[in-house]
Amino acid sequence: MGPAVAEIGFDPSPELLRTQYPEAARIIAADGPDARELSHLYLHGVDLKRAADCVEALRPLAAETLSTTAQALWTTAIVCFIKCFGHSNARQRLTADDVYSPGTLDREAFDYFKALRDKHVVHDENVFDQSIVGAVVTAATAQGRKIHHIVNLHARIDVLDQPRWANLELLIKSARAHVEGRISGLTKTLIAELETHS
Repeated sequence: MGPAVAEIGFDPSPELLRTQYPEAARIIAADGPDARELSHLYLHGVDLKRAADCVEALRPLAAETLSTTAQALWTTAIVCFIKCFGHSNARQRLTADDVYSPGTLDREAFDYFKALRDKHVVHDENVFDQSIVGAVVTAATAQGRKIHHIVNLHARIDVLDQPRWANLELLIKSARAHVEGRISGLTKTLIAELETHS
């Protein structure tokens, strides 16, 4: 059984058809396993591009890694990258084994970023971010209150540095190449299937 074909519920701009696809008469939507996987891969491509763009936007901030902007870009890059490999009811995930061979340095780096995302960036299940509450005690010779003030010492381990940054950039490039390869193969398959059912 071939893919289901349906008219798309919008009227594409005649300009789009004329400039991008001059020989096109209309646009149809494809359904079926290959079309769904292709749709999911396109969405992964969007997330991976956003991750790559965030890493690229960090370059001018290399000397300011503790700035809010650098930390926000770093966090977004990690989340958008690992999101593609997470469990979701909305789309098929990429599998680490398909993109990064087990036992390789790439896989070790991927596992590091997955754990970093899971235990530090998104959830606080680690020692990277700590708060220590203390009390300022007045000198024995002071009159009045013995406890002057409550203070907080916030300690956060910074994980944004050039080696990690470079590793994340390489991992994103590999994932994008994997997604683009799958998109290319599925596109050819889907075109062939639609040709036989049109």
